[in-house]
Amino acid sequence: MMVEQNKKIFKWQLRVDGSSNTHGSGAGADEVEIFSDSQVVVNQVLNEYQAREESMITYLELARELLERFKEYRIVHVPREENEKADALAKLASATINIWPNNISMIRLSQPSIVKTKEVGAIFGERDSWITPIKEYLINDILPSDPLEAKRLKYRATRYSVLNGELYKRGYSRALQRCVGPEEAEGILRSIHSGNCGNHAGGASLAHKTLRQGFYWPTLFADSKRVAARCEACQKIANNIRQPPELLQSITSPWPFAMWGIDLIGPMPTATGGAKHAIVAVDYFTNG
Repeated sequence: MMVEQNKKIFKWQLRVDGSSNTHGSGAGADEVEIFSDSQVVVNQVLNEYQAREESMITYLELARELLERFKEYRIVHVPREENEKADALAKLASATINIWPNNISMIRLSQPSIVKTKEVGAIFGERDSWITPIKEYLINDILPSDPLEAKRLKYRATRYSVLNGELYKRGYSRALQRCVGPEEAEGILRSIHSGNCGNHAGGASLAHKTLRQGFYWPTLFADSKRVAARCEACQKIANNIRQPPELLQSITSPWPFAMWGIDLIGPMPTATGGAKHAIVAVDYFTNG
């Protein structure tokens, strides 16, 4: 027969100074009472006061996260005269090393407690694109298994060169143009179109500017038109398109002056005879 002994839970008391961070860790402490002489800090942790500074908000989030590790906790505000020991320990942090008591160990933090580790996403190489088979053929003499595709690749590769691991296209009247994949191409177009020196050029103009900057990929002109058409600033600020939505149709008339259009305009400045309106007649044959 086994008898389970009741585990007695001891209540810990933690006294801190107003300028120190309230924290508890390990040592079997399940319940804790925290005493602080800072009314602002106590009320902020208890959600009675609102923190406005970004650094203080981060400290409060960290403090509440640590408090959640205890089964029970209580935060009490005490007068400064009742918190002398914690206040003295807090002042030791800025004291000279020579006056530290031997029975007190001091740990220096290399960075603030609120500094979080930066999470960096994994960086993967560019996926296989139109560049890959050309480079594999020029560098390693690797061809597709399909004879027709291999013949096409050989013909295309005559216009390309590999320098320092990068693929370049040889132009007729331009210097070597660096070949880029789809991921990099999107960023290049947006930078030239709406970057610091961009002038929000149209699709064709954007493509030619990209070529002059020394970049090339097969779908350059189609991608340039797409980027220019989807630019939000161009849609809002560009000049209104005055082109009619449909093709203009010539008006046919069986003979001159067979069709007229009459309109009344005004009022206008008073003319001779007190006239303020005018009748406008348009011959559709001559106007068409």
